[in-house]
Amino acid sequence: MRSWDSHVEDRSNDGNQQDQILAKLRIALSAAGDFPIRSKVVSEMKSIAEKPDTSLVEISNFILAEPSLGCRIIHLVNKAYCDNSNSITTISQAVIQVGMRNIIDLCAGLVQTQKLVPESLSQSFFAENIQKSLLTGVLSNHLVSNKDTESLYRPEESFLAGSFFNMGFLLLSYYFPQVYEAAFQRSVARSTTIEKSIYELLGMDRSRLNLAVADSLKIPDFYRAVLIETAQDPSLSSSLLSATLPVAEAIAESMIGRQTNYSLEETIAKHAGQNKLYTEKDLRMAVLVAGQDYHQKLDVNELPFLSLPLNLEDFICDTQLDGSSIPDESEMELDDSISEEFSIYVAEIREAVANSEPVSSVVASVMEAIAFGLGFDRAVLLLVNGPKTALIGRMSLGDTSNLDPKSIARPLNDPSIESSIDIQAFLSGNITTKGSPLLQQAESFAAIPIGYRKGSLGVIYADKIGEEFQAIGKKVEKCLAILVEILDESVRKSS
Repeated sequence: MRSWDSHVEDRSNDGNQQDQILAKLRIALSAAGDFPIRSKVVSEMKSIAEKPDTSLVEISNFILAEPSLGCRIIHLVNKAYCDNSNSITTISQAVIQVGMRNIIDLCAGLVQTQKLVPESLSQSFFAENIQKSLLTGVLSNHLVSNKDTESLYRPEESFLAGSFFNMGFLLLSYYFPQVYEAAFQRSVARSTTIEKSIYELLGMDRSRLNLAVADSLKIPDFYRAVLIETAQDPSLSSSLLSATLPVAEAIAESMIGRQTNYSLEETIAKHAGQNKLYTEKDLRMAVLVAGQDYHQKLDVNELPFLSLPLNLEDFICDTQLDGSSIPDESEMELDDSISEEFSIYVAEIREAVANSEPVSSVVASVMEAIAFGLGFDRAVLLLVNGPKTALIGRMSLGDTSNLDPKSIARPLNDPSIESSIDIQAFLSGNITTKGSPLLQQAESFAAIPIGYRKGSLGVIYADKIGEEFQAIGKKVEKCLAILVEILDESVRKSS
């Protein structure tokens, strides 16, 4: 039997191969339920929706965490409830239009439990393309939001457009893994991109494949127009979003690493030089915040292969520990507090996590890194109680001689302290530096979660003692982001 590679070398068969692939793809996409969505997602969504305090933002973020689910929902809602003149373009609009219960019922019909569960999937190109779709989405959202001075795009639109930009390759790797594997092997043998190899094998570029998916799923014209624009010369792109997507996708691909010949650093430099829209500083900052945004999208995905790519993790760590590579020194209010000792702490903590040391030991080391490596005066550990109704103080470091940490109890549903950064950090799963401090006489303060997901154990609060408020600098905040990633990895490994 001839391989896919040798078979499609016969250029006379290109048209037939294209037609076969596109026909099979359209049939698969039109089949009821034939889409990679896990049953666990639907059951967890039902659980969230049943809570009376669940917000529109929470349910929208939940759906957006699965690229294929967001795409399918928009398609089905537009098909069932809207006409062409008034299409739905965001998940938030879809929920408002049809209601949360109807959205869940739609999702329930799309379940394919066995297609994402096998262990073999953790090494597949489909898994990498899920990862790349999410990363392209979060990068697009960040880049566009910082340049969109006229508020032309909603955040969900920028994210979904980024996800759609890789949808053709995502579904090709899902429905035709042997074709995708052949394209990858060809790209390695010829030191070229997988996108070029797919074109050489099938005679289809990214744009045609994306549009085939868009037409099959009848996604709104807004996204179709953006995808068409991305096929043009970037310098001719008429919209901010269409000019951004190829840049975001190239950077996302370099974060993952296996399907590109360029390092993350090289990709950033290359696109900063070629693209007049974004400077190297813009792209670096987008990469630095991508890790946290990416984890927010993974709150519902407890799949180990979707963890932070090593290339991105290394880039974040190297950038934060090398002051010369951080673009804007005017934002580093606490620069003098960051010592070489912090890098030593990080190395030791990473080793502890790699050796599967207890989470309690890792947390204690992280508190030391915050207090002694980053120059904070006080650090306090608060853990969530059994019923998950309050944060309870457990231990403290630094200048806390007059503080009994075990006397601290912070109800999670108390409106009087909802603006406190410890409460915000736990509920949002994000680093928090704005709000009310936990302790008095704090001039600079921050709180970080211990684990991003539902298994979050609590928060670490830290501050500097003083009379006048001083914001946490960007460099310190990004060093805290390194610690958050390490804590999350420790929590996940122990669960």
